[in-house]
Amino acid sequence: CAPACDCGSRWPQAPVGGLVSLLDKGNCWVDVYPEVATRDRDGNTFTHPSNKPKRLWVMWQAHGESGTAARRQEQMTEGFFSENVARMRVRREDHSVKIGPQSYLMKDGERWEVFGYPTEYRMSRRTGHFDYTLRRS
Repeated sequence: CAPACDCGSRWPQAPVGGLVSLLDKGNCWVDVYPEVATRDRDGNTFTHPSNKPKRLWVMWQAHGESGTAARRQEQMTEGFFSENVARMRVRREDHSVKIGPQSYLMKDGERWEVFGYPTEYRMSRRTGHFDYTLRRS
């Protein structure tokens, strides 16, 4: 991630309840455009990305693609189309930010789409967290 940051400290500390956990560490700043719900003039509710981003310190990791996805990518476009997949974990203190399938985020000037719903880990209060799969093409 880009080392420049306008959020004060470059390496934020995020203890939750005085406990320090690897789940609260990050390696990258991203601007998340959270999912918001709105009503149209007919009263129907629909979701879309917010206009206002939230800057979050997240753990960003490479994520392998399935063999089927990689083969499909090569066969359909013969190298003219490429796709990257990443995994993102949000710190526990930022769990209230609504990141859903309609959300997207900006990392190093590149737009990444949220792929599906988050994976929720509920082992215990101390180890519970959400993982997101992101895709850029």
